Amino acid sequence: EKSDDKDQDQDTGNAEAESKKENGERDKKDKKGKVGGKDDIKVDEANDKENRVVELIDFLAEELRRSQRETKRKPVPNAISQVLAYNKSVLPEHINEHNDPYRVEWIDEAHSKERDVFYGEEVARLVNPDEFQVRMPFYRGVFNVEDYTSIEECLGDIQSIWEYAIEQVMGIPRSKLKEYYAMLVVPDIYMKGHVEALLRVLLNYMEFGAVAVHQSSVLVTFGAGVSSACVVDVGAQKTAIACVDDGYCLPDTRVNVKYGGDDITYFLNDLFVRSLFPYSELDLNKTYDWNLINLLKEKHVTLNLSDVSVRVYDFFMRKPNQPTLKYMFKVYDEPYFAPWCLFYPELVSAFSDLPDWNNSFACFPSWHVFDEQPSYSGEYLAACQFGKLPSVEVIDTSLGPAVVPTAAQPNENVDIVDVDMLKHPKNSTALKKDTSAAPTPPLDPVLAAADSSLVSAPTSVPDTPLAIKPTLPSNANTTAPQSTAVLNPTPPVDFPVYTRVYDHAAVNTLMPLDEAIAHSIAHAGTFDKIKKYYSSILLVGGGISHIPFISDFLQYRLYSASRKYSDGNDAETVEKIEMLPSPRDLDPKALAWKGGAVFSRLDITSELWITREEWDHVGVRLLRDRTLFQW
Repeated sequence: EKSDDKDQDQDTGNAEAESKKENGERDKKDKKGKVGGKDDIKVDEANDKENRVVELIDFLAEELRRSQRETKRKPVPNAISQVLAYNKSVLPEHINEHNDPYRVEWIDEAHSKERDVFYGEEVARLVNPDEFQVRMPFYRGVFNVEDYTSIEECLGDIQSIWEYAIEQVMGIPRSKLKEYYAMLVVPDIYMKGHVEALLRVLLNYMEFGAVAVHQSSVLVTFGAGVSSACVVDVGAQKTAIACVDDGYCLPDTRVNVKYGGDDITYFLNDLFVRSLFPYSELDLNKTYDWNLINLLKEKHVTLNLSDVSVRVYDFFMRKPNQPTLKYMFKVYDEPYFAPWCLFYPELVSAFSDLPDWNNSFACFPSWHVFDEQPSYSGEYLAACQFGKLPSVEVIDTSLGPAVVPTAAQPNENVDIVDVDMLKHPKNSTALKKDTSAAPTPPLDPVLAAADSSLVSAPTSVPDTPLAIKPTLPSNANTTAPQSTAVLNPTPPVDFPVYTRVYDHAAVNTLMPLDEAIAHSIAHAGTFDKIKKYYSSILLVGGGISHIPFISDFLQYRLYSASRKYSDGNDAETVEKIEMLPSPRDLDPKALAWKGGAVFSRLDITSELWITREEWDHVGVRLLRDRTLFQW
């Protein structure tokens, strides 16, 4: 038996050595044939990103081998060489149209000339998409500032998409919207100006009978039928995390990170290219190519170690005016590596850059002149947003009142003294943990029907493209207001004071998913509440909820991430982490719709509806009294 174990260890060592050599071979092949970054990125910067991606892929390969050793799984010998050799020799098989049961009904040029605008899935079926301008009003959960030049133009497309969905999909005539109420679902971290702009669209332009507003995480708990949970909503382009306690979203626990399921698609595409994907014309800028990789992601991406082996898959490539082609291809670790980009966000940054929202039309205050003056210091529209700004606690050991800075310049570190921090040191364990803050960015609402009410949920609008022929010039010239800092007054104290030093760099860095969840729960309050939220994590959205073993993988990662916020205190070690399943087999993507439908029928909601007449007379100030969250 000892001899057998020794032979097995030797075989494992040889397999690992072969795997390392093969990884190097896969990286070399990629460098020869792969094009660098965008045209406006310097060559050396593109090379640095490429080198970093290669380093992280090698690191993931090492992690895979370590996991295989721990679970007594033997790596497949020459796995990568098998994949490269097979994919290089694959030739497509032509499929006749009458033998293709899933052939696409393309919208030909004659039909496309009859209409100027196409919506949703129609855009993917256009024969001549190059003759149209394809736009999405939302990007990363914020107004799309790259495809639009003004807020009016963006809001116009949002209204067009909503009206098309209501009239063509739901069958409700535009003239009867006065008889319907709408539920507007806003993100947990929002900007008041963005919420006001969408309310104006619903009440003034679409003329709904009334509108109510609520936060997405709270409505998800209504849809799931739970009173308290840590809601982790991973969408296509953003991830929102918040802890909900009996229908109230705890402000300090809100986290919004700019990555999602689309970033897994980008990374999976890169891994396929490195493995000599047989379809060499792959271009994610083309709708049908994007849909192909997205479909392969949904079918084959996994976090189950048992699925990591050399496997043969097939796919069908359908293009307009061309016969359907069937391809066979082999994979090894690519489907397993793809979701890891959310835990190593450098892989996200390597394939996409965030727009400069703070210097665009998306950065504007509330339009009501009597609303409180907002501050803009960059955290509203950053890569990572928090209920409170990420900060470092500085302890003033001298007895006496804390000293508050008299002035603050925009985009500079500012010492902020918060009254919540003025507690006795024996109760300061939770306060020492990495805290963070900022108001909020916009949303991605969409309408759905619930009896006589319409519910809007934050998942479909960002993914709904709009193809439009004419491009209207913008007349708006909106400038972003300068940032200011608000200092909280501090009463005299006679014990050590914890002051928060704002860390502006933290909001510009993507936080790994497991750390973002741990960061949110750590700010829930007492350790009893922290334990409660770790045992009730609700994973929703269409970004990763479909991935096999994602719950088990997140549990494993969270045990390590939770220790970061325990300050080495064994008494505050989390012993139980549990992921709540979607109730009654409901689609996790539909929980916001379900929650909005439930909320719209509650008795308390009758006091929250905002009619058009009230909106015209009072305006945004109504939201102070008509919302169940802090406005």
